[in-house]
Amino acid sequence: MAYTERIIEQIKQGTVDIPVNGIDELRKPFKISLSKFKRDFKLETGTTARDYLIVKKIELARRFKVEDPFLTISEVVLKIGWDLSERQFANLFREKYGLTFGGKAI
Repeated sequence: MAYTERIIEQIKQGTVDIPVNGIDELRKPFKISLSKFKRDFKLETGTTARDYLIVKKIELARRFKVEDPFLTISEVVLKIGWDLSERQFANLFREKYGLTFGGKAI
């Protein structure tokens, strides 16, 4: 499963450039079937590749927000390469951190 380690490293280094909806494309250079990729990635990390990438993007968004507290959701989703809706981003951010993106506790 060395290929999964390489894909994890790709995700860590290129979080902004990898679309959430395109995560499965990372397997193609390794000529691995989609089902094998999904199974191996989950065995390696305990989560799906999609969820792993989402968490990395949410964590990156939080770092950007800490650096610039006036950053809006619209601005941060562009910075992190978010290809899902802003609403999904806001819900996932709130779920992970227990705060709205604006910083209000829930």
